[in-house]
Amino acid sequence: ILVAGDGSPIASRMATSLSSESVTSPAPTEAMIEGEAWDGIAVLSALEDAVPDMDVLGTVLQVTQAVVRKGVKTGGAMPRVVLVTQCTQAVDEDVEVRAAHAGLWGFARCARAEH
Repeated sequence: ILVAGDGSPIASRMATSLSSESVTSPAPTEAMIEGEAWDGIAVLSALEDAVPDMDVLGTVLQVTQAVVRKGVKTGGAMPRVVLVTQCTQAVDEDVEVRAAHAGLWGFARCARAEH
């Protein structure tokens, strides 16, 4: 599953290059996540400037909760969740840091440690 807006050029390129079937959705439902045996879920929402930071955080939380519930219900392996971010570290004076997206790194570490 590629979590991105309908017009995301990165999601389009990724979908084309994936060897298996993929679905792109700006906000995948729990039923969508539970309905298939996905290899992984790539959350690309942080790459879209039009998506508010808090919406990105909310989407990541919802996707993570749905994946964990799927793992608990099935007792099987959970699909890997990949968070793609940008501007989370100050690498150049001219680049604005998106502090809310930097929090995704900490969230990902905690989720990985717990599940």
